[in-house]
Amino acid sequence: MDGYVRIKDIAERQRISRDYLVQLAIGLKNADLIRSAPGVGGGYTLPRPPGQVSVLDVVEASIGRVHIVDCLGEEPGCDHTETCSARVIWKIANDKLVESFRGVTLADMHTMSKSDM
Repeated sequence: MDGYVRIKDIAERQRISRDYLVQLAIGLKNADLIRSAPGVGGGYTLPRPPGQVSVLDVVEASIGRVHIVDCLGEEPGCDHTETCSARVIWKIANDKLVESFRGVTLADMHTMSKSDM
């Protein structure tokens, strides 16, 4: 990506809260998915081409590993994790979601339209 973009401009363009973006930027910066520069002409930029950054990269940098139910996390959410038959279905669904996120890059998102849904 060429140049730096200010959080304020991203918030306006995407119609989301500036404060929310500031919080997201912390995780993205820690994961080296974005870089920042202070001052006039500063802001945020991608250190890699958008085609090399997956949606999974962004999601995991923002909220951690993807677990659609607690029992798939590192700390099981209930006492029935080992015997729960529904857990198998949740695992399959979670794996498909992760693969979907892994298969879409920021460049793909830029070119997607509502008709791709």
